[in-house]
Amino acid sequence: MPSRKDVTIQFAHGSYVTAPINVADAFVFCASTNLDERIGKKLGYDAYYKIVNIEKFAETLFEKIYESCTLVGFKANKVNYSNKEVTITGRNELNRNKPDFWSLCFTKNTDFFDEKEFRIIFNPMFTKKTIKPIIITCPELIKYCIF
Repeated sequence: MPSRKDVTIQFAHGSYVTAPINVADAFVFCASTNLDERIGKKLGYDAYYKIVNIEKFAETLFEKIYESCTLVGFKANKVNYSNKEVTITGRNELNRNKPDFWSLCFTKNTDFFDEKEFRIIFNPMFTKKTIKPIIITCPELIKYCIF
């Protein structure tokens, strides 16, 4: 079962609403598809690596997270950048089985376009518990990267 959280939605520039709604927890891995040291410094990074086999990287990360939390799958995609306003009229629109849900998960405002983000979203099995952040050690991921 998704956890209940306060979610803030921007309906238009300067117009926000915050409401308690049920949202699904997930583990999200974010990376850039473009090496831009200026952006890295802005985000506080000083080291970089290139993932050369994203499929194996995602599968290995899935298996490692699965050791701590039962997962039902993952989705991976480049982030789309849009200033399009999104109106959510009911809880049913935040359903993982609907395609629109996934397009929202891979969309950011055009203010962040320079990040050229790629995301992998790992879906935990719905439970009554809220998932907690986890720290994993996974040296196997190095096989799918270059430095």
